[in-house]
Formats: sequence, C-alpha cells, structure tokens
Amino acid sequence: MKTLIELMEVCEQDTRTFVRGGVANRFSAWRQYDSEQEIIDFIQRIIRNKDNQANGFIIHSQNGLCLEAIVAINHTELFAEEDINISKKILGIKD
Repeated sequence: MKTLIELMEVCEQDTRTFVRGGVANRFSAWRQYDSEQEIIDFIQRIIRNKDNQANGFIIHSQNGLCLEAIVAINHTELFAEEDINISKKILGIKD
C-alpha cells in the first residue's frame, strides 16, 4: 500500500489534470506540512468544505485519485468516521 505522502502526490497531479490549475495550486499547500498528522488535518479541512466536494467527485469520475478516495478506500485507519462517511457519500460508496 502506498504511503499517505505518495498518495497525496498522485492526488495533486490528478487534481491538476482533471480540475482547474488554480485548484491544484492551492492544493499543493499540503507540501508545507512536516508531519503526517498535519497532512491528515489538511485533508480533513478540504473534504469537510462543501465548496471543495465537487472536485473530489470530478476527479473520481475520471478515474483519478481524489482526497475522498484516500480517506474512504486507501487509509481509513487514519481518519474519523465522519471523514469516511463524507468521503463515501461523495464517491457514491454505499455501506
């Protein structure tokens, strides 16, 4: 399984590919964080912001890797149930 940082790098590139460049430029702010917990906090802020949720859907629908997939599929052990539920809803994953 890829590390959180490896997945974030893929997610950043897929964001640049499937969503406007400005979104990817803002997304790249994750690189300023030194610890895994800071990156997790960054992801939580992004996925909980309703204004950003369409981006995850767009990326996922194009078979790209979005933050929501990192949370709901790749590293559920790092996130709160609330984060996983938000992510599943955006990805269309039913329990």
